[in-house]
Amino acid sequence: MATIFRNFGVEVCVLVVLGLCGPIAYGVEAPAAGSPVTVSGESDRSGKEAMDNAFRQAVETAAAATLADRNVPTLLRESILARAGTYAKYPQILERQRISGRHIVKVQTAVALDEIREDLEKTGLKGRPSLLIVCDEEIIWAEVGQPLPGTGNISEYALRDFFLDRGFDVVDDETLARAVGRDVTRKMLANDEELAVTAAKQLHAAFVVLGRARGRALQASGAPYGIPMREVFVDLLVKAVATDNAQQVASKTASTRRSSQEATTAASQGLQMAAAEVAPELLRQMLAKWSEPPKVVCIGERVPTDLLDTIVQGLRATPGVRRAAVLDHNPQRSTVEIITWIEALEIAKAVQAVSATPLEVTEISEGRVAYRPAQQGAPVPLVPPSGGAAPTHVAPETPAEAAPPAEEPMPSHGKAPDTERAEQESPLPLDLSFDFPAWVMPAVVSAAAVAVAFLIGLLIAWRKRPTPPAK
Repeated sequence: MATIFRNFGVEVCVLVVLGLCGPIAYGVEAPAAGSPVTVSGESDRSGKEAMDNAFRQAVETAAAATLADRNVPTLLRESILARAGTYAKYPQILERQRISGRHIVKVQTAVALDEIREDLEKTGLKGRPSLLIVCDEEIIWAEVGQPLPGTGNISEYALRDFFLDRGFDVVDDETLARAVGRDVTRKMLANDEELAVTAAKQLHAAFVVLGRARGRALQASGAPYGIPMREVFVDLLVKAVATDNAQQVASKTASTRRSSQEATTAASQGLQMAAAEVAPELLRQMLAKWSEPPKVVCIGERVPTDLLDTIVQGLRATPGVRRAAVLDHNPQRSTVEIITWIEALEIAKAVQAVSATPLEVTEISEGRVAYRPAQQGAPVPLVPPSGGAAPTHVAPETPAEAAPPAEEPMPSHGKAPDTERAEQESPLPLDLSFDFPAWVMPAVVSAAAVAVAFLIGLLIAWRKRPTPPAK
């Protein structure tokens, strides 16, 4: 082997270089991410939280100019930072350690700035979420066993101020009273999640924040400088529930201890500190939920494969559509899942717009659009305008349409009918959109080219090997 490379190394090296140049000829572009940044993240609780904090630092560093734009509201900026991990591309952990129970991680990663700008624009279409915040708060004066005067809603108003400062709409007392009646107290709502979610839906609030604060005020041991002190212990549990599905999206607890000459002052400080501790985690979780684009499912009836491909490609190019993928397709029914912030009505318009074949939209409902090719000669009903009423039921089929096709559908790609039928009846969903990272294809091409070049070099060297003299 050494003799081969010594005599024919030039040929082999040239072929290897040509193999490495394969991706250039292939025309692969570099991923749309900025230069790598090196950041550190810390956490007292877990390594995962330390990693999330590192990604947040990376996004804040790489996208500083974009996020610092005064046209970007604080709420949108926070929504991007809450999902910082989705914008970190090809992260490499450089160092991981734990010192005195504190997790520390050092990461180098690129940041997808184009995705951040796109999501800022799309998320801005959603406006801002509204919250209903109710807390059941009770601080007991231990010496007399009675509620401490001046408390009852300190933690609730601290949470309200926190979210109002960050751009949320918070339901006020008067609006809540008109919706649920004067007889329903905030304490009743705080202790009845189902009732609170129902009220939040009536008020069109995206989330309901339920808090429960309990504490006790005691005579502090000792009296510095001869001044008697009061000591207050506070435990606060807060959770956030999404009103669309009544599912809990965040939960956080905090415990504080404060001392003061006045028990009411110590209680107020303790409650405000507890609220300040739980609020950032609630914010992060709620923004992550709120920023998720919803799904719209498009159901096509008797849509040919070539027409389905045209519709899917057109939907992917539609502004506001993040992803469009085929979940299932057969001669009778096709299902396309679309990840988008656009309403179903706009998706229905897009389906008609991108199709060269006239389509009849038969259903528009929340998260669902149904359509089919229009009959020849029949007028194609236009999708109603945004302000009009959209049809909410599937149009009845005529007997001719309901009859099954008389002929066996032609198999595609030269497959036998039995083989194609088995594939069509497969229960597994079919996703035709492959979102490979940009570096995968050049890596595969490079490896294949180098392997082929190496084999060709060995073959040339073997054919040119010196022939030993005849004895």
